[in-house]
Amino acid sequence: MLALRSARIVEIDLATGEMTTFVEDTGRSPDGIAVVGERVFWTTMGKPTVVDRELFDAGHRERALVYTERNGGLHVIGRDGSGRGQVVAPGGITTGKQLAQADGWLYWGDREGFRVSRVRTDGTGLEDLVVNDGSGGVADWCVGVAVHGDHLYWTQKGAAKSGNGRILR
Repeated sequence: MLALRSARIVEIDLATGEMTTFVEDTGRSPDGIAVVGERVFWTTMGKPTVVDRELFDAGHRERALVYTERNGGLHVIGRDGSGRGQVVAPGGITTGKQLAQADGWLYWGDREGFRVSRVRTDGTGLEDLVVNDGSGGVADWCVGVAVHGDHLYWTQKGAAKSGNGRILR
């Protein structure tokens, strides 16, 4: 399990419910995780910027975390705690979200980067598979990702409570 606020990966013993820390410092804002053989991979969304923004109700403001800086990454560590490293160094991803793996590739949604990308588990072959121009705002945000057979599936967020989110293939 990823612990976003404490930047940790936590293991949960399914028999006892006991939680232990597997990775103490994941980097800023971990989001997606995948286990491939004896290695654990995870995405980070990077360091957010805190902004004040006006809500839809005129005159009401809130503080929000905005992840528009390209400072996220994709990381790896062995199940035994060895071999920690970077698959895509911080700055290679804007907002790394859900992570999926298939046939030696890792796939992820890059929310504020408006894309879905992939890289081999050894860090080679980095490529963008879906790139939106961002003109649709949050409707262009790529979040969820899955691979089944020869097909890539991904979600694109809609405005909150709008019913406009989409699943694409």
